[in-house]
Amino acid sequence: MLKNQRWQLLLIAAVAFVILLPISYAITFYQNDDWCYYLTVQNFLGGNFTLHPYVGPTLYLQAFLGMVFAKFFGVSHLPVLTLLVGCASLYVFLLILVEHLKVDFKWGLVLGALFFFNPLGVYELWGFMTNHYFLLFLLLGFYFFLKFEESRHQKYLVFYLFAIFCGLLVRQVSLVLPLAASVYFFFKKDLKLGALNFLAFALMYAFYAYLLPLTPRIIEVPLQFRHYVYFDYVYAVVYGSLLILTAYLLPLMLNCVDFKKLLKSPIALLVCLIIGVALFAGLNRIYKPDTISWGEFPYFENILERTGFYPRGVHGTKYYFAGNYDLWRYWDLAAKITLCVVAVLGFHKVIRKNNIFGWFIAVYMVVMIATETFYDRYIYIMIPIAIFFLLSLNGELKKFTKISLVAFVLFLGYLNYLFSADFILVNTYVWGRSQALVNEGNIPPARILGTNAWKLTHGAAGKKYLYIFSYDSAEVNKDFSQNRALVEKKTIDFPLNIFVNPNIYLYEKIGE
Repeated sequence: MLKNQRWQLLLIAAVAFVILLPISYAITFYQNDDWCYYLTVQNFLGGNFTLHPYVGPTLYLQAFLGMVFAKFFGVSHLPVLTLLVGCASLYVFLLILVEHLKVDFKWGLVLGALFFFNPLGVYELWGFMTNHYFLLFLLLGFYFFLKFEESRHQKYLVFYLFAIFCGLLVRQVSLVLPLAASVYFFFKKDLKLGALNFLAFALMYAFYAYLLPLTPRIIEVPLQFRHYVYFDYVYAVVYGSLLILTAYLLPLMLNCVDFKKLLKSPIALLVCLIIGVALFAGLNRIYKPDTISWGEFPYFENILERTGFYPRGVHGTKYYFAGNYDLWRYWDLAAKITLCVVAVLGFHKVIRKNNIFGWFIAVYMVVMIATETFYDRYIYIMIPIAIFFLLSLNGELKKFTKISLVAFVLFLGYLNYLFSADFILVNTYVWGRSQALVNEGNIPPARILGTNAWKLTHGAAGKKYLYIFSYDSAEVNKDFSQNRALVEKKTIDFPLNIFVNPNIYLYEKIGE
């Protein structure tokens, strides 16, 4: 790889940062679980280097980086740090594509956009969640792993292990990489490196379990090994995750299939068609997505739902966007058909390919089955690794793949714009208006039902809420028409907005 190409890739990541910087700088709210991460950074700034009791990931390194950043720019601007880290991850991702997987430079940029514009990742740019911080160290781990594989220089092995350790200080799942690497090397019959990686896994796990100070939440919510004995749950996690990965990587999935070769043999085509139809019927007949969360695509709760980013952060039933039902129905169908096609025509490639990317995805998915609750944001970690894996199966992008990649990236770009603009404007309004009620009306924060993060930060008053923000109008929610007065209606408006009646209502309790 030429030195000037590295600078060009760095420039691309820097341009992405500069373009998105005004948005991150304007974030004034806590978005989700990050409310306790912000409070942890405030603890660190005050000299208290303990995690907030509600924190679930290890977080120490992320909180330390946040503390250093906040000393200069303030805690309120931590989303800017997240954006910086996210763009750094993009740079490392592009390095791996161009330097190690030998992807053509310009198509590497398109694949970088496919990764960077993934909705699960875009949502987390607008806050202080852990995925981008962890992913930076995970990608660095893969980068140095590949450098070591190519050169066998010991320094890269040290850098690889150090990246894993740094990742462990953000999230526990960093331990998946050395465990997956040990399996990879054992199948490669390199017992020395297999044993070394397993030893690294064991030592880091011992450090995590016995030396690292853990929060009450981490201790009280361990891995749920009982999940492994429930077939419906295991199948819902594995098949559901594969469907979501397929949905986000549709063009690359089809790139693994040689349709021209298949079309030359009508008999083979007929046999594959029969097997594919039977597989489609069988896989989906036993799939019970509501075992975990929703019964409809995109199946898993928390970040991306059918009405946008984290709609349950505000009370009520959120408004929908034009074409909502058709989009999810056909996207779901496309993912299911594509997964079956690849399973029938490309399964032999997957089985014969022993590489670190495939083993990481497999081990990661097995571990995720044991989490207390499986959220869609856990899938995001697999997105870049799945891209690497698919390219390792067939590195040459077909003409159809290139055309569909560009179209798909443009589609994701608009979808992210739509959901991000709506999410940011909604949360900015609710959080800002809640603060105004506290400051101007001397209202206790706990008596305002704002966003879910507001409630978790300030406490909940239950039925004693004086003010409630809701997506529901008084015509929809009769409790509001009988017991509360409408203070104001806020319409969420922005260019190219296709949401239908995008209104938020602020109600005040009658008689107080």
